[in-house]
Amino acid sequence: MQGRLRQSCNELPQTREADFMSYLATAIFLGLFLVGPTYFGWSDPSGKVSVALLTCFILGAVAGYKAKG
Repeated sequence: MQGRLRQSCNELPQTREADFMSYLATAIFLGLFLVGPTYFGWSDPSGKVSVALLTCFILGAVAGYKAKG
């Protein structure tokens, strides 16, 4: 049982599921980046929130790429 559980945990998600998550992450990032200040009402005159969002997106993409192999 232990080996079987470990094997199923190490399997990568199906390609369709991984693609869906990538599209969802991209859509959320674009939504926050483009209309976030208007929708949530934050003020970002120096652009620090935008830089933080961009950094998180890039680091998430790198981590996903490395995890994929």
